[in-house]
Amino acid sequence: MKKNLLFILAFMFVSATIPAKELFLDKKDYIVNNNMVSSVTKYNPIDVYGILNFLMQYSQETKKWNYEKLGLNWKDIYNTLMGRPEILINKLSSKFIWEERNGHKVVTKIYIDIVYEEKKLTGDFNGKYFKYLEYLFVGGNKLTSLDVSKNPFLIVLNCGYNQINTLKVCNNGKLSYIDCNNNKLTFLDVSNNKNLSTLHCYNNKLTNLNLSNTKGLQYLYCHENNLKALDVSDCLNLGVLNCNENQLTSIDVSKNFYLSRLYCSNNSISTLDLSNNSNLYELSCDNNQLPKLDLFNNYRLRDLNCSYNKLTSLDVTMDNIKKVSCSHNLLKYSTFDINTKGLIYLKISPQETTQGGSKSFYEIIDLSSDFKSKNGGQTYYSWYDKATGLPVTMYAYNGRFIAGSKNAGKTLICKMRGGPRFGTFELEYEVTIQKILPFSAKSLISTIPENFKLIGGLENETESIQLTPNPVIDILKINTAAKVTSVSVYNYAGKEVKRYPRVINNELDLQDLPSGIYIVNIDTEIGTLSKKIIKK
Repeated sequence: MKKNLLFILAFMFVSATIPAKELFLDKKDYIVNNNMVSSVTKYNPIDVYGILNFLMQYSQETKKWNYEKLGLNWKDIYNTLMGRPEILINKLSSKFIWEERNGHKVVTKIYIDIVYEEKKLTGDFNGKYFKYLEYLFVGGNKLTSLDVSKNPFLIVLNCGYNQINTLKVCNNGKLSYIDCNNNKLTFLDVSNNKNLSTLHCYNNKLTNLNLSNTKGLQYLYCHENNLKALDVSDCLNLGVLNCNENQLTSIDVSKNFYLSRLYCSNNSISTLDLSNNSNLYELSCDNNQLPKLDLFNNYRLRDLNCSYNKLTSLDVTMDNIKKVSCSHNLLKYSTFDINTKGLIYLKISPQETTQGGSKSFYEIIDLSSDFKSKNGGQTYYSWYDKATGLPVTMYAYNGRFIAGSKNAGKTLICKMRGGPRFGTFELEYEVTIQKILPFSAKSLISTIPENFKLIGGLENETESIQLTPNPVIDILKINTAAKVTSVSVYNYAGKEVKRYPRVINNELDLQDLPSGIYIVNIDTEIGTLSKKIIKK
């Protein structure tokens, strides 16, 4: 029998690579079953054969055997088959660690995680040959299959960055660490791994992750998958949870009292209850659908990223806060409160533009809620024509505005800047001004107070224009050094009742107008002014 085997081996040695592969794989079970591997050595023959089984796998892509990628040659394989594995074992001493068990040396640790592309190992890894295996590191290869079902002593498994589509760890009760990231897994069940403390399963294709009975789990990284639901209610000792970039609509962490870091960004989460997570000091929940975020009980919070949500208010006045990113929400100066004492980073701009719909040109636009905020003084307002980007004049009083007939038909943008504590934080408000004035006389009186002043790019010049007398009986005088180009007079319904394409001596004859309240719109060489008058 040995002569026949030697003949086969000699033939394999001189033959082409692919035929050699076929011959070897046809005979390898026969070799082991007949104890022809390592029959006179102190190394467990089953473990030796397990190594050979892995090394004698061939890549059609690279046209190389696994043993070649590890710097071995056929002579090393041949000597091992002939019962002389010491040379091969010595060459692989940093990758296969042997320990004494029951009179034989057995493999307890495997370190064949690869960095360089040309050295990546291919094929299948079968752990059944390594009964006493405790640590398995095969990350960064091109393995398509991994079987650890016969490894009851396995403590650490690292098989990340391979091409594995199934992983069963139900028989590995001693596992405390699993890293299977960047594979092709669609399902993972760790419910039998009660000693598991760390799980890295990110960047797979997981649609189901069973975490039942994992009370001891402390670190869970399951981001970049296809999870629509995630149950961590049994993970009572969970300290770090990263479930970014899934398809979650909610996440319940109410039982995770020790949670200190939560990353749930890039999902579709619409509610997030953190009232039981008083140990939380880092939170990233950006790019979700959150309309509110209550951090009242999270007084240890240091880092917060809640950008790209739908938040209308936010309170981050806790003492330990260091970094805050909350841009692209619906926050205002009046609804945002922050403790800046120890703050080292703040990104709050831009916020989403507030849509004000449409207003008539003498209807009050009320932005007074942000005129003076609790965080830093008075707000500064600037109005622009959206179409041209040019500044426009508006009537203003303490954060309330009236567009005036000059802006009729325009879409306006108001840019607001808060006090010094807000830095470059700028808000925008958009409103379309109608061309008609659907107000009664009564509402007109109540919505245009005397203390409204014209503001805008030409504020200083136009503010000096005065109309006298007011109330007026017949002749109205326009007191200004600027050249008046035209004047229009509107009644309380917004209808133009008089127009003066030319104004002589800056005087208007109004004696034919009935008594009432009117708006005089004055066009000058420096700008436009609208003022209210009373005709007796």
